[in-house]
Amino acid sequence: MKLLCSRDRHYPLASEVIEMLKSTPLIQSVWPQFVALFGGEEGGCGGCWCTWWRMSRKEWYQHTKVDRLAVMESLVASGEPTGILLLNEEEAEGWCAVAPMSSYPTMARSRVCYPIDETPAWYISCVFIKAPYRRQGKMEKLIYEAAEYAFSQGAPAVDGFPQLSGRTGTFVDRFVGVEGSFLRAGFKRVEARGEHRVAVRKVRPTC
Repeated sequence: MKLLCSRDRHYPLASEVIEMLKSTPLIQSVWPQFVALFGGEEGGCGGCWCTWWRMSRKEWYQHTKVDRLAVMESLVASGEPTGILLLNEEEAEGWCAVAPMSSYPTMARSRVCYPIDETPAWYISCVFIKAPYRRQGKMEKLIYEAAEYAFSQGAPAVDGFPQLSGRTGTFVDRFVGVEGSFLRAGFKRVEARGEHRVAVRKVRPTC
């Protein structure tokens, strides 16, 4: 399937509030905001700290919440791409994990999130919005900004494997994002992946 390059570099939502939010790569200077976003050192989402796809399942379960936090902190300290924060002044309202496919060895073995093709794409593996700020269009903003960041780092394409829009479930179930948010951020559906998931891609603009 041929995927068309998006020519529109402007984020599609017109909300002035959304436009005022700033995105930043996760670097050491904003590490405290990242930790605070997930409720402190215990961490949200079972203390995952966005290491679920970075380790084998055996390794992940052998690590404690504190161990996983330390793994993520060491990645940030090394300068390795991990994702972006959505900031409202000094407070982080959201997080989107995005990195090269080589950073996510477990995804390659997934029955749903395996690579679309041989393109060395970056993957969006997690999208998290703090509870008070959900259902305000901020997931689309995060996904859009994550793709822009990946493109700025040389990614030829960015892939995601979100849930179908309209599927019921908790927000935790939707850590991979929702298809509608990806589409509004300029992604295109490539194919279905199982009953409730799809593969989507956004190609780096060349024009």
